[in-house]
Order: sequence, then C-alpha cells, then structure tokens
Amino acid sequence: MASPQPSVRRGGDASRSSATRTLVLLAVVGLLSLALAVGVDRLAVGIVERQVAGRLQTSLGTAQPPTVEIRRFPFLTQVVRRDFSSVHVIGDGLGATNGAATRIAQMDLLLHDVVATDRYRRLTAARVEGTAQLEYAALDTLAGVPVRYAGDGRVELQARTIFLRLPVEATVTGTPEVDVNSQTVSLGNPGVTVGGIQIPSFTSRALLSSLVQPVPLTDIPLGLKVEKMTAGEQYLDVSLTGRDVVVSG
Repeated sequence: MASPQPSVRRGGDASRSSATRTLVLLAVVGLLSLALAVGVDRLAVGIVERQVAGRLQTSLGTAQPPTVEIRRFPFLTQVVRRDFSSVHVIGDGLGATNGAATRIAQMDLLLHDVVATDRYRRLTAARVEGTAQLEYAALDTLAGVPVRYAGDGRVELQARTIFLRLPVEATVTGTPEVDVNSQTVSLGNPGVTVGGIQIPSFTSRALLSSLVQPVPLTDIPLGLKVEKMTAGEQYLDVSLTGRDVVVSG
C-alpha cells in the first residue's frame, strides 16, 4: 500500500513555515538594529555639531551659533578617531561680537580633514574653502572713504589729493582686484572723473596712485585668505581659502 502523501506534505509545509518565520524575525531584528545604529549615529552627530558650533561662534564673532553639518556616514567611526572628512559651516553676521574690522554678512565654508583635540576645544582643518558676502560698510572702514556699487561689477569712491600743487577731488571707479600674496585689494580697469569730466587714461594712471592706495584686507575670520572679490549690488562676493586652519574657543 502506498505511503500517505498528505502527512508528508504537512510536515514539509510546517518546516517551510518555520523557516520563513525565522527569516522574517531575523530581517526584523536586522532592520531594528540598523535603525538603532542610525539613530545613535545621528544623535552623536547632533551633539558634536553643537560643540563645534559653539567653538566657531567664538572664533567667528557671531551673535548666534553658526549652522554646522558634519558629513559622511557612519559618523561614530569618525568620533572614535576624532577625525572628520568634511564639516560644512554657514555663519551670519560675522564680527558682530568681537569688534572685527571686517564685518561679513554671511560666510559659507567647507572644512576638509578636520582633527579634533582637547575634547573638541581645538579643531584643525587641513584645508578650507568657501565664500563670503562682505558689507560695503566694511570696505568703507578699510579704505577710509565711502565705497558704493557703481554697476556692471564696478565700485565707486570719492577721493581727494594734491596733484601738480592743486587740490583735486575726483570720482574713481574700477573693479575690485585682490593681490593674494599681500592680501590687499585695489581697483582694476580704473576710471577717474574730475569735475564731471572723464580724465584720459594716461593722465588718470598718474593721478590714480595718489588718489587710491591698495586696501589691506584685515581681520578675515580664521586667518583665511581672500582669493577673489566681485562687486554686487548689495555685497562684495569673496572667495576664501585656508591651510591648516585652527579653530579654538
């Protein structure tokens, strides 16, 4: 007589059902473990970001802590090493609380290869790059005369001097040009107007040196260097770089 097949099938079905439940349970446990790990990782990121923001607030002289984003996942491995591949920083109103000569409306920085020491009291970035918006009022202070936007990427200022033993009051326009090595800004492609009359270029070149001197760019936060400056209607847009930049506070 043939063996009863239905009882065998029931046993096989039970085995497969048990295996399925085990796989589902393992999958759920794995997902829960992953979710827990991600949650802990994100919690740790938030704690360190707030610590870094506090240090940067002191260095940047901002009224409010800057926005700090530490990139790359997983984060906990970076915490153990205290070595972060990149840190994104956005700060508003730089120089407002520390009396810096150069007031900056906003700065957007990316810090590369950041090492934290002394319980995050000191941060060292191997390389920094970013942009900033410099207020015209800050350039007024640095230049010693009012500077305003003249349109078409040019700025304008009023200057006085003695030329050929005569007092001269002139309007000078030009595009901001940065000397990276000396960290000064001067006017490129300049134009000089005296009494509403445009001075010929050969005369304006001789007059310009007595009217406008290169302006030193001082008190740039974190000791960063200005690489380029472009005049806009509301702000001077600035490109910044730095090497071995130290943040402490």
